[in-house]
Amino acid sequence: MLGWEILKIGERKLKIKRMSSEEEELIKKIESVYGEKTKIKSIMNNEEAEESIKQIMSAECEKEGLTLDYDQERYMLENAVKHIFGFGPLEELMDNDEIEEISIIGIGKPIYIFERNRGWMRTNVAFNDEEFFKEFVNKIIKKIGRTITLKKPRVNGVMPNGSRVHATAPPISQCELTIRKFRMNPYTPKELVSKSAISLYGMAFLSLIMQSDSNVIISGNTASGKTTTMNSLFTFIPKNERVLLIEETPEINILHEHQIRLVTNENMKISLSDLVHDSLRMRPDRTVIGEVRKPDEIEAMVDIMLSGQARGSYCTMHGRSFDETVQRLKSLGCSESETKSVDLILVQKRRLVYDRKKRKNREIREIVEIGSPRYAEYFKANENEIKSSDTVLEIADKLGFSKKEMFEEIKTREKIISKSDNDFIDYFENVQKSLYGFEKDDRL
Repeated sequence: MLGWEILKIGERKLKIKRMSSEEEELIKKIESVYGEKTKIKSIMNNEEAEESIKQIMSAECEKEGLTLDYDQERYMLENAVKHIFGFGPLEELMDNDEIEEISIIGIGKPIYIFERNRGWMRTNVAFNDEEFFKEFVNKIIKKIGRTITLKKPRVNGVMPNGSRVHATAPPISQCELTIRKFRMNPYTPKELVSKSAISLYGMAFLSLIMQSDSNVIISGNTASGKTTTMNSLFTFIPKNERVLLIEETPEINILHEHQIRLVTNENMKISLSDLVHDSLRMRPDRTVIGEVRKPDEIEAMVDIMLSGQARGSYCTMHGRSFDETVQRLKSLGCSESETKSVDLILVQKRRLVYDRKKRKNREIREIVEIGSPRYAEYFKANENEIKSSDTVLEIADKLGFSKKEMFEEIKTREKIISKSDNDFIDYFENVQKSLYGFEKDDRL
């Protein structure tokens, strides 16, 4: 009746209470009255919605001669607010920071979640109505002006909280929705080191790469943490620089005040390559292109890097190794000489490790290679291999360091990275002060 139901199966039990058909019918009536009421006056926040729904519920109960006990009134109000104003049964999942991904795979089928350190699990909730599914998708992406319809049964977008949404409806699928949740506070470089994504020495070296005038691609397989790494590494970019972000879906989350974000628009036929070419007139210090996939996007990226209009340009793309990433660039139209406009490629992988004692798979994400198309070399992000690379000498030269000074600075930065706070804002401010002498900004 509501468009969703509580199931008896599922490894992950949600706290939402199962309701009777009569209780669901009451919520449908409340929803109808609420819809008419909000046509006259918009409700902007959860508190206003709860108060309005509470009043409507009270009036409907009085009209129907219904009496609710204390517990019944509490869970009925909670469920009504979630269903009408919030994310329905997904509300609890959206509020849980341990959950990285939420997936609806069809009508009547359990909703799946990907929980950090536990992997994929079934929940005890399912959507059971196709029309409700479409209404739900449209509700969560309405602020970006996109909708899912019979003529347009496919949509990509971003929720107000930054989470990425991909949805399809018949005839493309049996109703599919994937929400990749947005982490409000990005991982700090210190946290990435603590999670063994990279060595401390490797992270200190990357801080110097980010500071230098270098063009960087972060490549990897799906959900390997490419954007997570990009967000984290931008703590090393001086905060007084002008940063231009060009994306299909807004994912880059940085604290630099002087930032401009350009987002593609499918309805207006404004593509990523259009925006990249526009950036040539915008004089950024740093340019970030969210993700490049198509030949025209690769061409635009190369134009940016070859023009030298920014001190550094950055993007992400799919590729499971240094060699594979270079080959993919070429297959998408990048010539041998043009690949050398890319100073460095960081390769990040998501892979499974099997714990024989616990008899369980464990997923890890790590930076496995750093490579230079110019020197046709790649190496692991550890001290020995970094020290013996030609790349480290090139970065030293860009920053005006001797070889000895370069290695001394890496050791100094190891201490800065490991001693700074875990809180993302505090970490950013501490790094900015330690590296560049900037004072704390109270507006952050």
